Amino acid sequence: MRAALTPVQKGYIHRVLFGGLHVLLERRDERWRLAIARIGTVPSQTEAATVARDFGLPAGIEWSYGQKPVKNVNVGRGRQPRLKYNLLECSWIEREPETERNPTL
Repeated sequence: MRAALTPVQKGYIHRVLFGGLHVLLERRDERWRLAIARIGTVPSQTEAATVARDFGLPAGIEWSYGQKPVKNVNVGRGRQPRLKYNLLECSWIEREPETERNPTL
């Protein structure tokens, strides 16, 4: 996922893993955002640590908790359930080394 976003300045990739864990990686110039989410329960600290390790996040990254409504739930007629994603997210800044930005150095 990271390799796909490295050459672009803005974009995101969303994947659903086995067990219903949603993973979203987003890039906005130098700022990166990683979110993991589940419907009904909060992703575990073990999942957060594993994802952080696998994505090579900076040491000591802090995760914040939030909720977002699930949209477009098709459960038939009648009242739609009020499902929410329980998510953990973090963000960080990655800057290119000065010599890569300015090749004349």
